Amino acid sequence: MARTLKQGSVELVWSTVADSTGQDISGDTFQISHVVDAGSSTQPGAWEAPHALSSSPTISTRRLGKLVTGAVVGGKRTRYRVFAKVSDSPEVPIIDCGTYTVLP
Repeated sequence: MARTLKQGSVELVWSTVADSTGQDISGDTFQISHVVDAGSSTQPGAWEAPHALSSSPTISTRRLGKLVTGAVVGGKRTRYRVFAKVSDSPEVPIIDCGTYTVLP
């Protein structure tokens, strides 16, 4: 997922979620979270519905879109980590979807 955005830009950042067993997840409801990346200790923040959903070539894959505003912290290059979860199946672990970076 690694993408680079410019400060102040508003873009749709896509994350792909796949079921490793091949089960149908096309009807599942997802939530997404993005937070400033603090390395391996990073935890999800507030959860919200994706701004966009895209079907995929297989029933075991979904693409989730999050509309983000390129914001930097302290005037420096800032990396964000994106997480997803299946909101109607709490037994499914939280999914780390990767990072995107905002440049000043």
